[in-house]
Amino acid sequence: MIVGYVIAGLVLLVIMVTAYRALGRPSAPVSDPAALLGTVLATAGDATASLREAEAVRAAQRRLEGCALALERIDATTLSADGEAAHELLTQGVNELIWAARLSEKSGLASAGLKLGFEALHSSGSGCLERAGQLLGGSVPAEEGHRPG
Repeated sequence: MIVGYVIAGLVLLVIMVTAYRALGRPSAPVSDPAALLGTVLATAGDATASLREAEAVRAAQRRLEGCALALERIDATTLSADGEAAHELLTQGVNELIWAARLSEKSGLASAGLKLGFEALHSSGSGCLERAGQLLGGSVPAEEGHRPG
């Protein structure tokens, strides 16, 4: 009887380890991280422009979240110094813009304080994107195969 419980426990453990490895496996490596940075920059820039339109905030937030996921896939150590700095700026800017979108969507910016918070996040995030664009040599048009989100 105890042997049956031990076997069942081992089988369950094997299943759990297999599931963990399958779900936790990293995605395929990025073949051209510089191009992906340019695509993220272009996509985040488009989403940023939509944050001021109440009906487009949710879609902009989703695009920004896709950009954040794409940035996580990039190994910054494989980039040039400018690329690494641009990656850091894009990560910060996208995160700030996601918070601006959340703030706008959830609150509707009903008070002056919420509007100030949104403006600060939006301005700071946009500034990060702008500086990243300068490091990357300007806004790179998004390629169809690399578009995040």
